[in-house]
Amino acid sequence: MTLPMNTTQEIQDLPGSSEAAAEKFCSSSSHPEQAECDSRFLMTAPIGIYRSTADGHITFANQAFIKLLGLSSFDEVAALNLEEQSLTSYSRHLFKARLELEGEIQGLEASWHLPDGRTIYVRGNAHAVKGGGGEILYFEGTVEDITARRRAELALRDTENRYRALVETAEEGIWVIDALNRTTFVNRKMADLLGYSVQEMTGASLFAFMDPEGRAIAEKTLERRRHGFREQRDFKFKGKDGGDLWAICATSPLLDAEGHYVGRVA
Repeated sequence: MTLPMNTTQEIQDLPGSSEAAAEKFCSSSSHPEQAECDSRFLMTAPIGIYRSTADGHITFANQAFIKLLGLSSFDEVAALNLEEQSLTSYSRHLFKARLELEGEIQGLEASWHLPDGRTIYVRGNAHAVKGGGGEILYFEGTVEDITARRRAELALRDTENRYRALVETAEEGIWVIDALNRTTFVNRKMADLLGYSVQEMTGASLFAFMDPEGRAIAEKTLERRRHGFREQRDFKFKGKDGGDLWAICATSPLLDAEGHYVGRVA
């Protein structure tokens, strides 16, 4: 999005409110109704829209951008200097260097440390507007608050890490296969029971660890369980050293969102 502006002098003459700034930006339109619509759109857009000079002064911010910073007026935003106050985890020097070299930045995610002490996560796009001689006049961009999504991702990652730690340290073997009976996961205990490493077992067929007798037992049992049966059953495995390992396996089918069988965990 490029905000309409006739000359760089307009940057220096902005009134002290974001509404007035939006009106000034849009006043160059030859159609008053269109200019009014543009101004209203800029101010009420659900994502933050801003313009800043290369030396760090914010010359335009819509209502969403002001709210994003936890501020109540454009005057408070205009008092900030992005060169002197580090609001983001992303280097402003690198931000400017990328814009000067590439012209735009798309989908940049970073944390912002707000004046009120809060930290939020945002996803932004920006581009540089240059003069006839190639010099940068100002930067324009949009910013979207992704804090809820980011915190959900961090919470999920934490849960996955704790779950993985629990699985890895379990005193029982855990084995996951896909719909083609290929190993997608084994914990260290299961690998140790058969004398293999986790890496050796991952990707290998379940039947690679069985002799013909063990395979016959497994094929019969897996066919029943493919249809949703949950049961405990003795399985016969063949260890890396050639020895037999009989194990009681309690297994459950893995289904996708549409209820299709995609594998099994034991």
